[in-house]
Amino acid sequence: MTDENFELWLAKEKRVSADARYAEAVTTLERVKSRASAFLGWTLTLGSASTAYALHGEGYWIAAACAAVFFGAAAVQSFRVLYSTKWLSKNASPDGLDEVLRGMTPQTEANGTLWLAHASNAATEKNIGYVIHDQALLRQSWKLALSGALLSALVGIATSQPLRQVFWHMIEGHLPGL
Repeated sequence: MTDENFELWLAKEKRVSADARYAEAVTTLERVKSRASAFLGWTLTLGSASTAYALHGEGYWIAAACAAVFFGAAAVQSFRVLYSTKWLSKNASPDGLDEVLRGMTPQTEANGTLWLAHASNAATEKNIGYVIHDQALLRQSWKLALSGALLSALVGIATSQPLRQVFWHMIEGHLPGL
């Protein structure tokens, strides 16, 4: 293989690799958005049920209100994931490509292919940053929902009638006259 053939082969391989990385980033973003969509449905349902109970229920309305606040915040984070994500195309416009080719020396297939590989890779690197941002928002949504469920359970236990009776019995035993 001559040096010229090797350079062309290498440029083509770099382009294939860069395009594959771009496709992987697209697939990852689609998975994150799909999970956010499913989780948004759950958080809206649980948040609505908690809100309804907090407004009209008896007994454990404080626990339900805590859950409603956290599930609402989780829904907002899930929605933020679904909201339009910045995304860069790996492809140059025809005019942009003409502009690049005019300044390219020497104008060879290897140099053109290599430039396209680098352009695709640069777009992929930026897009991976956007995917990481959306993943972080989705993790925040999960954490908020779990925190809300745990907090509402703890508040529910703390405000339950049997536990209050035990608590007041302990206080009365140590502080007579209450």
